[in-house]
Amino acid sequence: MKKKIFYSILIMSGLLSSCKDDFLDQTPISEIATSDFYQTEGQVGQALVGTYNQLLTFPSIYHVYLSEIRSKNFYTPLPDAQRDYYEISAFSATPALPTLETAWANSYRLINRANEIIIRIDPITFSTETLKKQYKAEAKFLRAYTYFELVRAFGGVPIIERPLEAAEVLTIPRSSAADVYNFIIKDLTEAIPDLPASYPTSLKGRATTWAARGILAKVYLTMAGYPLQQAGYLNDAKVLLQQIREQEGKNVFWAPTYKELFNSNNDNRYYIFEVQYISGGQGLGNLVPGEGLPVDISRSIAEYGAYYVAGEPSQDLIDSYEANDVRKEATISTSYVNTGNRTINRNLFTKFLEPGKDISSSSDWPINFPILRYADVLLMYAEILNEQAGSPPLEAINILNRIRQRAGLNNINPATQEAFREALQQERRHEFAWEGIYWHDLVRTNRAVPVMNGWLPAVYNKTIDQNQLIYPIPRSEMLIYPGLYEQNPGYN
Repeated sequence: MKKKIFYSILIMSGLLSSCKDDFLDQTPISEIATSDFYQTEGQVGQALVGTYNQLLTFPSIYHVYLSEIRSKNFYTPLPDAQRDYYEISAFSATPALPTLETAWANSYRLINRANEIIIRIDPITFSTETLKKQYKAEAKFLRAYTYFELVRAFGGVPIIERPLEAAEVLTIPRSSAADVYNFIIKDLTEAIPDLPASYPTSLKGRATTWAARGILAKVYLTMAGYPLQQAGYLNDAKVLLQQIREQEGKNVFWAPTYKELFNSNNDNRYYIFEVQYISGGQGLGNLVPGEGLPVDISRSIAEYGAYYVAGEPSQDLIDSYEANDVRKEATISTSYVNTGNRTINRNLFTKFLEPGKDISSSSDWPINFPILRYADVLLMYAEILNEQAGSPPLEAINILNRIRQRAGLNNINPATQEAFREALQQERRHEFAWEGIYWHDLVRTNRAVPVMNGWLPAVYNKTIDQNQLIYPIPRSEMLIYPGLYEQNPGYN
C-alpha cells in the first residue's frame, strides 16, 4: 500500500504576496500518494507553500505562549480553572500541558513536509536548476528555523531529516542540544547560497538569503550563551550580521518610526522574515492581536474580544520604560473602552492590534508577525562588539543610540562593558516586547534565573532553577514508546 501524506495546500500563483488579496482559498484536505504527487515543478511549489503554511501557528505558540508569557513581561492572576497560559507564566507547566503537545506536533508536521521536498526534489525536472536549488534551500530554511524553536523550548529533540514510516519514528531517540544546533547550522549554511536576495512583489514573504543569514547569526549568538557557552561562535554571528547591515536601503530597510513597524499596510516592507497572514475567515488570520483582548472591548476597537489569554502586561514591564519612550504607547494600553462606552482601567498588549479592521473572529487579524527585524540584527551586532571588547566600542554605542533615537529617547554613553550589557538588554526588552524575544535573551545571557527570581516570589510565591529554562517533553510523546525519550530534569 502506498504511503500517504496529508496536505492542506494553498494553490496560488505566488506565495503570500504583499497584496494580501492575492491569497486564494485553501483546497480541501485530500489524501495524495507521495509517489504520485512529487512529479512536477508545480507540485513541489504547492508542497512548499504547504510547508510555509505550517508557520501560521508558530507566533502564538512559540512567541506568545512559550516565550513572552514565560517572561516577567507578562502576569496573570490565578484563574478559576486550568489554563495553559497561567501554568506557563507561573512556572507550573507539566508534561500534560496541551500547548506543549501542540508545539511539538505542529513543528514535526512542518519538518515532515520540508523533508518530503528535500528528499524528493532532485529527480524532478525544473525549468531552471536555479529554481530547483531555491526550493530545496527554502525547505531547509524552514526546517532549520523549526528546529531552532524546538531546541530552545525543549532542549535536545529527535533529528528527523527524511520521511519516515511510523515504525521508524519509534526508533529515533532525542539528540543532544549541541547536535540539534549543529544540524540547524548545516541546513542554514547550505541554504544561504541558493536563496535569492529578494523576490518580486508577487512572491514577497518567502525566505531570502538575508533571512537565512540573520537566523543563523541568532543561532550562533544563542550557542555562544546558555546552555552551550561556545563563545567562539560570536565572530561567526558578527560576520553574518555585518553582511546584512551592508544591505540597508537595498534589501533590508529601517522604519523611520516605531509605529510603522506594526501596521499591516507595511507588511513585507521592514521585516527581514515574517509569518504571512490574511483575514477573511479562511483560517489564515493572525491570532496574536486577539490574544488577551477583554470580551467586552468596544466593537469599534475590535469586533471580537477574548481569544484565550486572560493575563496582561506586567506592572514590572510598564514601570521599566523611560518617560517619553514611544514604544510604550505603541505596545501597551493601560485602559480600554468597553461595549458600554465606559473606560476600564486594565493593561493590554496592543502592539499588533489595528482598531476597526474587518475580521471574522478574534484569530483572523491580517497583520504579519515578525520573526526577524532589522533592529534585532543591529542590536545583536552591537552586543557582539561589546562582548569582544574590553569597553563599549563607539560603533556599538552609536547603534544603541540609533534605536533609542527612534524611540524618542536621549543618547546614552555606557562606560563599561557591564553597563552596556544592562543598557542593551533594557533596549531589547522594550524594542521587542510582545514579540517573544525577551525570554530567550534572558536564557542565553545567563540572566533568566536571577532576573526571574527577583520577580516571581512577589507575584507567584515561587522561585526557579535552571531546570525551568526549558519545558518538559510532552506526555503524549513520552507515552508513544515508553523508554525512547528521557524526560527533562525537574519534570519527572
